[in-house]
Amino acid sequence: MDYLLPEHFPITRLRDGLRNFAALTAEPLRETRLRYFDSFDWRLYGRGLVLEEETTDGAVDLRLRRLDGLDPLNRIAASAPDFAGELSPGSLRDTLTEIVEMRRLFPLAEIRCAVQRLALLDERQKTVARLTVMDAITGGADAGTGRRLPLRLRSEAVRGYARESRELDRVLRWGLGLQIAPEDLWHTVMRDAGRLPGDYTSKPEFLFAPGQGTEAVIRAIFAHLLDTLERNLEGTRRNLDSEFLHDFRVAIRRTRALLGQLGRLMPKAVRDRFRAEFAWLGTITGPVRDLDVHLLGFDAYRRLLPPDVGPELEPLRALLIAHQQTAQRRLAEELAAPRCRKLFADWRAWLENPAARGGPWPEAAALPLSATANGRIRKMVRRALREGNAIDDRSPPEDLHELRKTCKKLRYLLEFFQSLYPPEAISPLLRALKKLQDNLGEFQDLEVHAHALRTFATAPNAESPLPPKTLLAIGQLSERLRGRQRQVRAEFAARFAAFAEAENRRPVHELFRKEP
Repeated sequence: MDYLLPEHFPITRLRDGLRNFAALTAEPLRETRLRYFDSFDWRLYGRGLVLEEETTDGAVDLRLRRLDGLDPLNRIAASAPDFAGELSPGSLRDTLTEIVEMRRLFPLAEIRCAVQRLALLDERQKTVARLTVMDAITGGADAGTGRRLPLRLRSEAVRGYARESRELDRVLRWGLGLQIAPEDLWHTVMRDAGRLPGDYTSKPEFLFAPGQGTEAVIRAIFAHLLDTLERNLEGTRRNLDSEFLHDFRVAIRRTRALLGQLGRLMPKAVRDRFRAEFAWLGTITGPVRDLDVHLLGFDAYRRLLPPDVGPELEPLRALLIAHQQTAQRRLAEELAAPRCRKLFADWRAWLENPAARGGPWPEAAALPLSATANGRIRKMVRRALREGNAIDDRSPPEDLHELRKTCKKLRYLLEFFQSLYPPEAISPLLRALKKLQDNLGEFQDLEVHAHALRTFATAPNAESPLPPKTLLAIGQLSERLRGRQRQVRAEFAARFAAFAEAENRRPVHELFRKEP
């Protein structure tokens, strides 16, 4: 537990106040640096966790703890890594990898402070509690503020002395009149550094009202998606981790989907220009993402093969990395070029002042949002049902891919306008749609992966030809992927039936009916 100390609070006063409780011994004053880490999308914070690195006299301690407690869940003597997988094997690496996955760990803020550690001893000279005075804490180094934070006294319980810990709390609060710190030090440091925890998420969360004008809503959604693109642009360009590009491409797809679904409500010249530009942006980002997917799934590739065959794939991994690095350099150049900068600038300018650019909006854009949303969602549900019902055992993979694209557009519309509908009514449709998308997505991914592996195996590569054993391993892997694809294909009928059944169609008729 942390307590706030009055400024210039003397240790002698603390010793006097605790005289009747326990003897106090003090270690020498030491300089300590604390650094806090999380992913770009706050995955640790989202779980109520803090990753902190403490450096004292050259010794480094890395700790994962809960925001509502000081006792570490895991700790090791190591510096914070760029990626969780770089840590030595153990529970800390396992826990971080499960939560953060492929995301890079970024330093959020740091503080430097002088600390004095105190031990409270009973009559047998046993340590019954520990205190730490955190003096002259300075925060906001990244922001250049260097503000002095309130002094803190940290009380740490010792195992087996819970009663003494409770008594110590009473002495500190009622005997010395100390105030319990109103928040974890982490919150204070984040605020001082200008950080807003949880300020980024890739998931669209809109709160629209049925009577809002469609034009204003369209612009609000596009502006949110542009914010996402701009926030992920630098991470994508620098390849800080693969999720920057993933979120970047999802924002592109959502933008293109909205331009396609509601573009008829926009000025035609604006719609046509930006549909073409965002299609270009999706095209240039595709090759890197495809290679990222192969690399992220590479360990799963190995697990599909016998233990003695899996290692033969390593030359393929090296080849994929080389291709990814080349494609990434090209992408970085494209994203830094004038065309991309102009696209974002012009799109932002139009969103903020549409009346001055692109001409008038069609009259239909003045309709209430509920009428627009109901009509588009109803149409996409019917298209999905029509396409799905036409698929049988003889249908080619292209038919499933078309249904997948339709389902994706429907999912985006439901995400954009979900706040218009009661959660308990729309949730069954969303759940069934997600399960159908998972099936269609896995089927398509397996198709793409198997084709790409065959391409890598057969394409001429004079600089670094793949060894014969690697080619054989790729052949086996392709067969395994094809086998899994057949299983997924066999599951399609049940997934689609769940989506199409009556209880999932009923909300379509009730929620997305035409306006009276």
